Amino acid sequence: MGTGAGKVRRQKAAANNVAPANLAGKAAPYTKTFQGGTSGRLKDVDRERAIERLARRVQTIVEESGDPEGFDARRWTEAFLVRPMPALGGKTPNEFMGTEEGQALIENLISRMQSGGYA
Repeated sequence: MGTGAGKVRRQKAAANNVAPANLAGKAAPYTKTFQGGTSGRLKDVDRERAIERLARRVQTIVEESGDPEGFDARRWTEAFLVRPMPALGGKTPNEFMGTEEGQALIENLISRMQSGGYA
């Protein structure tokens, strides 16, 4: 049977669709089985696509909620990824980008910024 804190972490993880270790500030490796039965972390190309997707999301947010003139979404996203975030237990978003769960967590964080749900 798990500890009280462990149970709460598992419940929060289930509610946010992330691995419990991610809530503890530890980016647990996401293993995905590929054809032939091999598994491993996401490839760099998948990570790069996710970063590009984040930059597009940021651009959309700025277009909907701000002034996009002169704004470089890719540069902002790259700077954002290396800044420690209180919402991530002081970890950088970049530390979560190597897994699908981590990418979803960071996309959710950016979306909450638009609505003011992140402070």
